[in-house]
Amino acid sequence: MSCPPEKNELIELEIYETYCTSIELKITMMDSLKEKEYSVKRNDSLIATRTMTDNQTIITDENLEPNTQYTYKAYSKNDESEIVTATTMDTTSHDFTWEEVKLGNGRSLYDVKIINEDDIWVVGKIRTDSINYNAAHWNGEKWELKRIYPPPFLFANITAIFTIDDEIWTAGTAPMRKKNGVWAAFSDFPTTGWINSIWGTSSSNMYFVGSNGSIVHYDGNEFVKMESGTNVNLRVINGEEDAILVTGFNWTTPSTNILLSYKNGTWETLLEMDHANTSDENPYGRLQSLDVFDGIAYVLASDYLIKYDISKNEISEHTRLDEGTFSRAITNESYHDVKVQNHNDIMLFDWNNGSTAHYNGKNWYIDDKISDHYFRRGDYNGKVAYVVGSGILIGKRNN
Repeated sequence: MSCPPEKNELIELEIYETYCTSIELKITMMDSLKEKEYSVKRNDSLIATRTMTDNQTIITDENLEPNTQYTYKAYSKNDESEIVTATTMDTTSHDFTWEEVKLGNGRSLYDVKIINEDDIWVVGKIRTDSINYNAAHWNGEKWELKRIYPPPFLFANITAIFTIDDEIWTAGTAPMRKKNGVWAAFSDFPTTGWINSIWGTSSSNMYFVGSNGSIVHYDGNEFVKMESGTNVNLRVINGEEDAILVTGFNWTTPSTNILLSYKNGTWETLLEMDHANTSDENPYGRLQSLDVFDGIAYVLASDYLIKYDISKNEISEHTRLDEGTFSRAITNESYHDVKVQNHNDIMLFDWNNGSTAHYNGKNWYIDDKISDHYFRRGDYNGKVAYVVGSGILIGKRNN
């Protein structure tokens, strides 16, 4: 009796993602066997021997050195892949110089947008001896105080700002837009309370989130209120072309925290938890803010920075914000906003005492003696970071 032929178990290997201290590898085996054994070598050293049940899997090689080249090869029972090469990302600099700027006699700023280092907008309440302003603009040489209230508005409190397609969008209880140098108000916006955050992929695909779970979409012609499935106050919206995420929380006790995702025309709840601080019901703390880069949502909670892989629909890892380096800083809802330029260039902005935390791809560094003021939101673009609240805090990277 002849023996059945052996399965070929063909195997392919490719680089999926690179970071400063880790590399993700995608392994493909198209054989029909339910369980397929494979192994992977890095620079001729065995790093994994595992079994996969699907045709593809992703593994992570960790504890690597930044800016270093590595070679990989995968093996099945009867096949081996081509050699693939990857270089880990280099780290970015922690070295920032910070200064504080005061505008007017009283100020309560809510949001900031860096278009470039010579074109920065801040919005909120700015008072002089006799005039109330709702915005200020840095033109590369000086700050200009602004009163933005196109007809039919008599005056407008501004709580959020966003730029897209050479347009500037601001909002308080309704949006205003600067296009071709002219401000216009949208009084037909459905009444939803305060707008806390604005985001979009184009001037004809804009989203506004705010009080009582409100989400409003603008398609370039009309504003349509969307069903969010929650009445939690929504604080921050961010995303990419294929996925949009929103964080929200209520100050009431027990505090409700929520993370929403918009895919295929529907808002879905990814996380919903009670209580502001970590507990059995809420392992992360209050969901403060988020930013999205290259398919990864960085969700800032009061006690954790959570990495949420959008394509995998799962939390890939999290960083505790009251241990190690972070034990130097004030905790308990200290960090209030997050901005991501790259996976090796992340900035957290402090609510309580004007400090910042910067991740360079390998470790965190905390500037904890910058200011004693409180701050709400931040922005980070190139070598410049801005934080606003009771004042303006400006950081410039030195190298």
